[in-house]
Amino acid sequence: MTIIVYGTPTCSQCKMFKEKLEENNIDFNSTDDLETLLDLSEKTGIMSAPIVRIGDEYFDTIGAFKKIGLC
Repeated sequence: MTIIVYGTPTCSQCKMFKEKLEENNIDFNSTDDLETLLDLSEKTGIMSAPIVRIGDEYFDTIGAFKKIGLC
């Protein structure tokens, strides 16, 4: 399962999400590009950062935690 975290460098929720993945030894890639995040927000309707891609699906933080099984 490929996980990509789209966020911004100053986003505390993005940092917390990535730390939680690291604590649970879950491999992921991340990008901190505001333009990409805004494009994905428009495409997916997700209005908060981070936006997380798991496989071919996009999730907000809670949805991603549920999909991965961390909540």
